[in-house]
Amino acid sequence: MIHTPRQRQEFMKDLEIAKEELCLNLVHLNRQESIDNIIHILVSLRIAAIVYDEYTLQQSVEEVLAMIINHDKQCNHKVVQRLYELIDVVIYPYKNNMIHVA
Repeated sequence: MIHTPRQRQEFMKDLEIAKEELCLNLVHLNRQESIDNIIHILVSLRIAAIVYDEYTLQQSVEEVLAMIINHDKQCNHKVVQRLYELIDVVIYPYKNNMIHVA
């Protein structure tokens, strides 16, 4: 599937919103509702990463999801650290979408 620059721009915008939502929910990890929200955000990010062929993002999201699920939806230090690493992930456009400067 070929994506237009506009679609790519919307993906990047949605990614930033998802990162902000993850940060807001990380503040309230003691509430089950926040953990559920984090899981929903991660599932959405995983789907978007698959659609936009962002393999690195997909791997990172799947790793965090697996950690949360394997710990019975509890967020320990390791999970929190991986979430912060995920929030810092920067997505770069593919080479064929970049503007080449001579």
